[in-house]
Amino acid sequence: MAGDQQGLKTLIPTWDRVLIKRVDSVNGIIIPASVSSQTGMQRGLIQACGVGVRKVKPGEEVFFTHPANAPTDLIEFDGQEYVVIPEDSVVAVVREA
Repeated sequence: MAGDQQGLKTLIPTWDRVLIKRVDSVNGIIIPASVSSQTGMQRGLIQACGVGVRKVKPGEEVFFTHPANAPTDLIEFDGQEYVVIPEDSVVAVVREA
């Protein structure tokens, strides 16, 4: 969960929202911003989920959409940047085969 090491602060999204920390590289390869802007697709790690979220859970790596007209919030918390999106914007979960 997003927060400091002492557990004094915790950031939890409301209802159907998911708190995601974006991933800028895959297997050490940096994903250029131009790829995300062209496809509207981004990759990240779920940090926390609102109480209404049912399909994903914290710790999962996901692909999510971030189109210009979607309700999306960028939050800076404890020196880290997070994206808060509706659960429906998560399009795929990365899992080991």
